[in-house]
Amino acid sequence: MIDERLFSLACEQLRVWIGLDLTRGGVDDSIRHHLEKALGELDADGRQLYAAKLTSASSDESRRLIEAATVPHSFLFRDPEQLWELSACIERLPRERPLEVWVPGCANGEDAYSVAMLALAQRREVRILATDVHDSALKRARAGRYNAWSCRHLPERLWCHLARRADGTANVTDALRACVRFQRHSLLDAPPGASGGGRWDVIVCRNVFIYFEPGDVRRLVAQLSAALAPGGLLVLGRSDVCGPLPGSLMPAGEAGRLVLARGASTNASPPPNPEPSTRIDASSLTQRGHELARLARELLVDAARKTEPPPPRAANTAAFATERAPEQPLRALLEQAKRQLADEPDNAEAHLIAGLIDYGEGDYAEAIGYLRAAICLAPGAWAAWLYLGLSFERLGNFTQALCCFRQAGHRDGPGGDLPRGHHELCRFIRGARSDLQRLADRRASMLSNPQ
Repeated sequence: MIDERLFSLACEQLRVWIGLDLTRGGVDDSIRHHLEKALGELDADGRQLYAAKLTSASSDESRRLIEAATVPHSFLFRDPEQLWELSACIERLPRERPLEVWVPGCANGEDAYSVAMLALAQRREVRILATDVHDSALKRARAGRYNAWSCRHLPERLWCHLARRADGTANVTDALRACVRFQRHSLLDAPPGASGGGRWDVIVCRNVFIYFEPGDVRRLVAQLSAALAPGGLLVLGRSDVCGPLPGSLMPAGEAGRLVLARGASTNASPPPNPEPSTRIDASSLTQRGHELARLARELLVDAARKTEPPPPRAANTAAFATERAPEQPLRALLEQAKRQLADEPDNAEAHLIAGLIDYGEGDYAEAIGYLRAAICLAPGAWAAWLYLGLSFERLGNFTQALCCFRQAGHRDGPGGDLPRGHHELCRFIRGARSDLQRLADRRASMLSNPQ
């Protein structure tokens, strides 16, 4: 058995040094196992000396503790569909200068080398900085040698960047190695700058945030967004969506697989003294479109004034989607959605419902965060695209609104049947789908060709 006070000290130091939430991913078990092995047969004086060494993050004992808590696990070309989408997005970035890429939490270097392969396949010059707090992982990344398991998903066309060895392993080629440099860095520290102190064109941070508390994840995602150049791309992993996304980020690409683009300004003010022809006037919509817009807002606002007691909390995602509550007030529905997100941050329907209700209550900035998250998780959620456009329009960001209305009018695929609940709001959205999508088309036409 280990001393619980020493265990608590180790846990607290890890929180301070690298921000880990030790209740996630079995990290606490890894720490206990490491301490039991490190302390061995040490007497009381030896344990006191060991504890003293943990007061500095740069001591050898502290570095070994960090490595025990951050076990690297990845492989080349992980989540191929997302990487191909990233490749398509990169192809649209300017070519006037080398592509600047940062890969925080790079583990053994697999993601960094995978992105380098994509850039070289496009005959682009690329400079990649890959960082981690795990010294042994960085050493392996610099060596660039991978076994057959790590290479199992690598497409045949990209094997030209590896040199096969007789023992079944493969080394990265010198040309690929020259694209990537590795250094020690913690995500809790200020982001490093790109060459010349500039911002990054691409940041790839996949499946790193699973070990962080949700509040820290939101702060770190905002920090990564701020480190991007306008139009730059942020790539997250499947487990990395926690709550609303920063207002500066929008989904990029067609598949919506957590490839996000930083806009030049997603909170732009309306043009000063706009000409009457550029204003969006409800009276210029068709009568049917006007009635739908009015009805949607009444459903969102008037139902929130009901005073019935909130229903019991749904036990799981299925219950949340199918629970019958036609008289449930929207405020209670919003609270239920937020409770659901605390347990299941990747619940697309809960993000959508929270966004719809926040829009109806006039909290457009908050609605944008939830609706963006819904779209990232369910790219075919046409209702999220529609109300995201309406939210941007209310805030005067007509460029973003136009993009969203175009998507809402023609979106299909995963999430197209959302919301699935039986609340009056959900039933209305589903029943009026064709009319609401025509409304989206009409608004897109009006913004494209103001008369």
